[in-house]
Amino acid sequence: GIVEGITEYLPISSTGHLIITNKLLHLDSDTPLSDAQGRPLWHKKPSPKHPEGEPLTLKLAADTFVVVIQFGAIAAVAYLYWRQIRTMALGLVGKSPAGFVMARNLLIAFIPAAVLGLLLNAWIESLFSVAAVVTAQVSGALLMLLAEGWRKKQTTGRTEREISEISGPEAFGVGCLQCLALWPGMSRSM
Repeated sequence: GIVEGITEYLPISSTGHLIITNKLLHLDSDTPLSDAQGRPLWHKKPSPKHPEGEPLTLKLAADTFVVVIQFGAIAAVAYLYWRQIRTMALGLVGKSPAGFVMARNLLIAFIPAAVLGLLLNAWIESLFSVAAVVTAQVSGALLMLLAEGWRKKQTTGRTEREISEISGPEAFGVGCLQCLALWPGMSRSM
């Protein structure tokens, strides 16, 4: 929980750090868990359809905890950006042109990662290892340094634009860059 809380609001991968933390704390064990009386704990109890059932393991419990705490982080982000979410909702019902553009751009930016995530799901799952995460973190840090140097050269004397001023093709480009974050350890904010 502490790792999630610290990493979620920094330009680093919370998921990558959780993978490393789980490994360091040995929370990646597939050994079945049992209660105080030695009875097995079940993720899915034995049934006629699945006679052997699915035992609860430390890895499964830790992975479930990660999902729950990341949901909390997402809820906090939704709270923080509530005005923009409201503006987009108003845009979808025709009451805010800027909100409509933001919602459209969000959908456009979502498409590349959704498609690539579905197509490469098995390969992406193979990247959930400490070595792959560390490689992504180092690569991402180098990319951020290069991008920041490029940005400083490009933005001298220019004013920042509002999110609603981004074009559809620019939103698609952002979405394509977000595909890098499918690699665990690569930061979405990068």
